[in-house]
Amino acid sequence: AASINHLQNKGQFNLVLVGTGTGSYWVAKYLSDHMQEVDDFGYAMISINGHENAIMQTERFSDYLSTLTIPILDLYLPKNKYESNQAKWRKGVMLAKQHTNYSQVKMHDSAFGVNSEHDLVTRRVWGWLKSNAAGQEAEVKVK
Repeated sequence: AASINHLQNKGQFNLVLVGTGTGSYWVAKYLSDHMQEVDDFGYAMISINGHENAIMQTERFSDYLSTLTIPILDLYLPKNKYESNQAKWRKGVMLAKQHTNYSQVKMHDSAFGVNSEHDLVTRRVWGWLKSNAAGQEAEVKVK
């Protein structure tokens, strides 16, 4: 919250929050808890290999995602059957909620190339940002 407030005080209102692993869970939880307080205009989220928080077993990552209306990119690398099933579950929840701004992309080990200047994951994120979170202009009103 402090980081978001700092950026907004500096005039930056187009924000993309990125989470990896359980960090994706916490980003989704934060946004779900706080999007009712502010207009979600200018926000987007990227989840990379997002998964449930083992400590908060009663609260599901997909439940928080499904409350959001902002553009969401869900990149995942299925390391095992459990992670593949979790990704399928998230996609199913988002389809059931008719979330039109949700994109899920299955990546493979080769996407994380070390020989290229920009690996496939980086290029995929850049392309998604350009199409879904390139920035929006709005009239700022002082309260």
